[in-house]
Amino acid sequence: MWYGQVQEIYRHPKYLGVILDRSLTFKKHLQNCKAKVSTRNNILRKLISSQWGENPNTLKTSALASCYSAAEYACPVWSRSSHAKYLDPAQNDSCRIIAGCLKPTNTSCLYLRAGIAPPDMRREMIS
Repeated sequence: MWYGQVQEIYRHPKYLGVILDRSLTFKKHLQNCKAKVSTRNNILRKLISSQWGENPNTLKTSALASCYSAAEYACPVWSRSSHAKYLDPAQNDSCRIIAGCLKPTNTSCLYLRAGIAPPDMRREMIS
């Protein structure tokens, strides 16, 4: 009760765009971010088939602006979470789209080819 009104209890409140949980593991937030990045990866795939999206620089700029910005939002808060690795497959997929590589490509070679630092290094640098 707060001033006579019943208040709702939120299991996962959102504060400044970060979904919190009781133990601050940020699991729900990272699952939500992974879904956002996957949706934006689908948009990048549509750009590959269009005429103006074929240039790798255009794809890289689009991926950094849409996918990586969503994936790295509030990174210093949740980067040390044990669930931070949930986001890596979606970011690997973004790099595959940029580089034009297939699934069996080694991720270390993938990031070199795309010209982007791996997710763990980017998180450490931002933090």
